[in-house]
Amino acid sequence: MDFLRSHQIYIHLLGIIQSHQGQTMFATFFLVIGALFFWMVFKGFSEQEIKGRGWGFNVRIYRRDSEPVMYWVTFSSYLVCAVWSTVFGILMALKMLSNHGA
Repeated sequence: MDFLRSHQIYIHLLGIIQSHQGQTMFATFFLVIGALFFWMVFKGFSEQEIKGRGWGFNVRIYRRDSEPVMYWVTFSSYLVCAVWSTVFGILMALKMLSNHGA
């Protein structure tokens, strides 16, 4: 019963993603998330310190001089998230525009 219900939810979500409104919503969401991560990367690079979330509500600040490994791991993780989110957003927007014109 639970499998059937989760399968129906998946099909419903897939229908939302394939609809024009769903593609617009998800494209916007991914572009906003990408912009947020790019802002965090830019701010971390310019200030030479980057904020990283710990478990729970802890926020840690890694400085490039005092904790270079954690700084660069966090920096590169944010950069990967920024690039992938932006690419997904652009691809969804292009798909939406190509489907809209057809």
